[in-house]
Parts: sequence; C-alpha cells; structure tokens
Amino acid sequence: MRASPRSRPAATGGPAVALVAVALVLTACSSADTPGTPAIATSTEHRGPLLEYLAPTMSDEQTAADDAVYQEDVASCMAEAGFDYIPFVAPPFVVAPVSDAGTLDWVARHGYRLSGGAMGTPEAQAWAAAEANIPDYVDPNAAPHAQLSPGTRAAYDLALDGPENRNQVTIDVNGSPLPSPTWTKEDGCSSWAIEQADRRTRDDLSEFTDLLERMDAAWQTLDSQPQIIDLTAEWAHCMADAGHAYTSPEDAWASVYAVIHGDPGAGGNLYATSEELKAFEITVALADYDCQASLNWDAMRNTVRDEVEAQFLADNKAEIDEYIAAVESMLE
Repeated sequence: MRASPRSRPAATGGPAVALVAVALVLTACSSADTPGTPAIATSTEHRGPLLEYLAPTMSDEQTAADDAVYQEDVASCMAEAGFDYIPFVAPPFVVAPVSDAGTLDWVARHGYRLSGGAMGTPEAQAWAAAEANIPDYVDPNAAPHAQLSPGTRAAYDLALDGPENRNQVTIDVNGSPLPSPTWTKEDGCSSWAIEQADRRTRDDLSEFTDLLERMDAAWQTLDSQPQIIDLTAEWAHCMADAGHAYTSPEDAWASVYAVIHGDPGAGGNLYATSEELKAFEITVALADYDCQASLNWDAMRNTVRDEVEAQFLADNKAEIDEYIAAVESMLE
C-alpha cells in the first residue's frame, strides 16, 4: 500500500507550504470548489498581482521533492512500528477538468455540489479521459501487503493510515474548516509525516511569520472594502427578489450546507440525501448563480482584490523579496 500526502486546511507539507497556505487564502476568495466558500462555479481561477509575484517559488519539481521526503518520513515511522514500507513516489493524481464547469447547466446538475452522489455525463467523460492518460506503475508495497495475514494487515493499515476518523475536517457554523489538530503517530504514519513537513517549514520560515500573517490579513479585508459591501448588498436584494433571504453568497452556501448536514442520508452519507433536499440546494444555487452573473460579481471582486494586492505588494516589496529568496534557497 502507498501512503499519499493528505492535504489539510492550509498545509500540504514541504518547504513551500507557507506559500501554498497563503495561496489557498487567496483562491478561497472566489474558487468554486474551496470548502467553506460558495461552490458556484461561475469563475475561472484568478491570480492577482501578489500571487503572480509569489508564483515562481512553487514548481512541479518541488512537489516531487516534497513527496520524496514525505515518503522517507513514512518509511521511518512504519519501521518504528515494526513494519517494512518502501518509499515510493507515484505519478501525480488525476486532474479531470469538466468541460462545462462554471456554466448554468453545471449548477443545474450539482447546485453547490454539497449532495447527490452520481456524477453527470460531462464529469464521467472527463474522468475517463484523464484515467486513460495515467502512466502505468507498480506500488512496491502492494505485493508484500497482500501477503500479510489478515490480522497483521489490519495492524499495518492502522499504523499507516491511523483510525478511520483521524482525517475528518470539522466545519464551523459558517461552513469554514476549523484548524486541524496536531497529528501524531497515533493518527497514522501518513498523517504524522505531513506534520513533520509542516514543522520543518515553520522552523525554516519562522522569521516571515509576521509577513504571512499581514498578507493573510490584507486578503481578509476584501469583504470590508466599500465596493464589495455595496456589491454584496445588491446581491442580497437580488436574492430577496427571487424569494431567498441571505446576506451574502457565503451565507447562502453555509445555510444550504447546514440543512443538508443536519439531515444526512443513511449512515451519515451526505451523498444520499433526499430528492427534496437536492432540489432545495439547486434552487438556491441557481438563484445565486443568476444574481452573481447579473452583477458581474467575479469581475468586480477581482478588480478590488487586485487593488488590495497591488497596494500590499508596493508597501512590502522588500520583505516579500526576502521571503521569496528564502523559499527559493530551500528549493535548491
């Protein structure tokens, strides 16, 4: 069996983790697929001037290097638990773009993508095309794992992956992920290895903690900008005209999430909800889509966000340059 790095809110491990965390804060402002934000797929990814300036510090080569270090940490942890584990970096995960993502038809099928398990035809076609291009590879741990006795295999899996609930993401009342607890070896070697990568990054880039916190704070001011306050008020008025009383797209998403989360299907399966709940989700999501489209929501927010980022970059460029140099030196 192969351990795969498990992402957690604001961390995936490796030297560039702090930058990745900051990037996630930015993309969460408009991304359709970020937990805790409206899952309306009305926009393509937008990179403002600050994220563009920081982007050179992230690369595919670094991702592979991070995965290799992660695998070595998993192997050492498994050895301590009494098991052999062969470090192995597999091909990248499948990314299956959907041809009509972001369209009205997509929202009409999925709503906020909070419930309903079956993928629509465009999704199925995209996955099939992506899977056809996955390079063939053999996990060196698969055969030894299959040869273990049932009891030993269960112990191996527990040591590698930890308890079944160890990687659950807890959502707050606003639909945003709560901070993850610190992972130990009791949570599984795969999770513990991520914790080690996070710790190394925090130590190596500790002098830039204040910069990153201020960067985060700058992005968090977006909703308090006068233009965005006015835009959100117009959106709420549009939704009210459609028969929905919500204060913002985030409020609509969180409210629908709360309804579905409060009435899951058998065994707590959110993808086995009733037809009535799915219809409710799609109705709200379609109204949200229409109101955002009528107000040119994404373009308006991106314009204001670009202004916020440009100002932060101008005010802190020397310190940001030092940060980039520090990250790049770690990637050498």
